[in-house]
Amino acid sequence: MREERCVCCGAIIPEGRQVCINCETRGTQQERDEKNERRNTSIFQKLLDEAKRNDIKVQVLINQNAREDSVGIVFKSRDGDAACATVSRRRR
Repeated sequence: MREERCVCCGAIIPEGRQVCINCETRGTQQERDEKNERRNTSIFQKLLDEAKRNDIKVQVLINQNAREDSVGIVFKSRDGDAACATVSRRRR
């Protein structure tokens, strides 16, 4: 009798499945990461567009290290008020 194999990695799997639990979990995590990245990009774009409309100075800070990447945006109004938004992402 032929064993069922994962279509992604070739591991032996229970009958009725097409993907092993490892590939399924990895795929799900990757989909979540991609969705979060799209969401974060959208949020930053909205913040930058709003700053441009209101003549607010913007400073972008990028930090990369062995464990994570992070991006920060500092907004400064003409009155000297400031606000900051940051997003971090763990490296794989």
